[in-house]
Amino acid sequence: MDLTVKLEHENSDEHLNHPEADANLAIFDDVPAEQDSVDGLRMVHDFQWVLVCATLYVGALIYGLDTTIAADIQTAIVEQFDSVERLTWVGTAFPLGSVCAVLPTAALYANFNLKPLFVASIVVFEIGSALCGAAPSMDALIVGRAIAGLGGSGLFLG
Repeated sequence: MDLTVKLEHENSDEHLNHPEADANLAIFDDVPAEQDSVDGLRMVHDFQWVLVCATLYVGALIYGLDTTIAADIQTAIVEQFDSVERLTWVGTAFPLGSVCAVLPTAALYANFNLKPLFVASIVVFEIGSALCGAAPSMDALIVGRAIAGLGGSGLFLG
């Protein structure tokens, strides 16, 4: 399954007014199938394409899941930490961390290589999630949720 996009004109005379359009349309015409890049763009084929899509979908899924998970575990949090006063911060910390990181993360994605940034976002998200899982107090849980939100914004934007 080779994912090559070809643009076809319904009206063959339409492209005559734009000679640079023909040059742009022919960019992939003479690329051998075994070549991995064209003009600095990486070509993704077959199973690699499926893996890239699955990774992006799973990233969006865990971001959405972590955004809403606090509503399901409120009873267990109150029983474990006996602190109803700060319960709202458990649900608020993740979106707060995420919103604070959206603009810097978008600027990083615009200026640097996507793959290491996406992997770093996964690592930060997992560090925050691990801190939440091992939280000895309500404060640690809230900080872990905020850190997971920082990494989650990178997952979502990636």
